[in-house]
Amino acid sequence: MEKENIQEPTNTETTVNIDYDKLADVLEKRTNRTADGVLKGYLKEQGLTGDELNNAIQNYKSQQAKKAQDEKDSIANMKAENESLKAQILNSTIDTKIHGMASSEGISSEKMPFLLKLIDRKELVDDKGQILDDKIKQKLEEVIKAFPDFKQNKQQNGFQVGVNDDNQSTQTDVLLDKIFGVGKK
Repeated sequence: MEKENIQEPTNTETTVNIDYDKLADVLEKRTNRTADGVLKGYLKEQGLTGDELNNAIQNYKSQQAKKAQDEKDSIANMKAENESLKAQILNSTIDTKIHGMASSEGISSEKMPFLLKLIDRKELVDDKGQILDDKIKQKLEEVIKAFPDFKQNKQQNGFQVGVNDDNQSTQTDVLLDKIFGVGKK
């Protein structure tokens, strides 16, 4: 048996540099010429000639340009609304976290709107949009330090209603009995 001399094909790739922007321009020009030809043909079929034909083509092109611009404006408006809604949701989430932390610090709900306005929100979110709890706590502590009146007093108006935070055995009924002079039966 004779061996045949078979050559394996060599895999030579040729790299072709394609300018996609130029390709898009060529396609757009060709599409525009085709569209202009179709438009002229249609308008001629409708009986338009000369200036009427040119005016009709200009009107059509200006309407198409206006339509494209309106669509771009609409998309831009939707993007702006989307960003605004994202910011509102983020602020609402931050408010909720501040409210929770402030409540645990003993700040009353009546003072909460004022506290929320005093906290600088610039550094409360990282580059990825994640809320930084430690920064919220730090900013909250800064505001409380500057305005200690935000914290509730344990006793208001000389007496306390309800159970004391120090876990004393005083109960609401006993305190109310003393206040109103009700004796035990």
